[in-house]
Amino acid sequence: MTRGDYMIKGIIFDLDGTLLNTIEDINNALNFILEKNGFPKRTIPQTKLSLGSGSMHLIKTSLPSTVKEEVLLKVHSEYQEYYQKNNDILTRPYDGIIEALKDLRKKGLKLAVVSNKDDHDVKLLNQNKFLGLIDIAIGARSGKPVKPSPYLVSIALEKMQLATNEVIYVGDSDVDILTAKNANIQMITVTWGFRDLETLKKYNATNIINHPDEILKKVKFLNDQANKR
Repeated sequence: MTRGDYMIKGIIFDLDGTLLNTIEDINNALNFILEKNGFPKRTIPQTKLSLGSGSMHLIKTSLPSTVKEEVLLKVHSEYQEYYQKNNDILTRPYDGIIEALKDLRKKGLKLAVVSNKDDHDVKLLNQNKFLGLIDIAIGARSGKPVKPSPYLVSIALEKMQLATNEVIYVGDSDVDILTAKNANIQMITVTWGFRDLETLKKYNATNIINHPDEILKKVKFLNDQANKR
């Protein structure tokens, strides 16, 4: 199977919970800042539920609803600064991810990452974790919409020089499902990330897979389906 056989020419990946298990570094950074400011710590399951919509959403949902705006902004700023310095301590690619990325590259597919994590962190982790296998890394930009808006995906498509029907989106959450829908892109939903299967099904997850070694098989299946249309 060569690139010439593919109508699908690129893959856009979510980052946290899809390619990287970032939860321990995120939770540790969050709890350091919460404790520093006199707020209760959060458990990993609680933090997982707050992920997917960017760092401001994480902080807002980790603080009491009664906190003032200036406190929210202060805690968020401190979290961003601390996490940027401590985001690569326990963070690792999920087992099988590097092998899956290599297989996809061998087929000539263009690979990109689109995340609601801050752009600086996305680019740094991409550089440090994926052996140069992913050329395009895009994160949240100040004042610009984040997923599930298709805005960041549209930037990736432009950089990849591909159309929506030439790309598959791979993610692990309800936010990703809505992002793919809003961007009008087919999606592969993974179960090893930050949402349980029940939640994913509630959001009408499609093309569900349970291990990274299934990504290429599912891409081939979707490509074959596309070629039949």
